[in-house]
Amino acid sequence: MPYFDCKGGDIWMMTYTVPFFGYTNGSYYFRKSSRKPTKRLH
Repeated sequence: MPYFDCKGGDIWMMTYTVPFFGYTNGSYYFRKSSRKPTKRLH
C-alpha cells in the first residue's frame, strides 16, 4: 500500500509485510510480522 513518509524524507513509499512462522513438534505457528519499505515513488 502506498503512503507518504512525512517524518523521514517527505516522499511517497510502498511497503510489504512478511509473516514469520516457527516450527515446533511437527506444526507451524505464527511468530510475528515485519514491514519493510520497498520503493520510493516519484
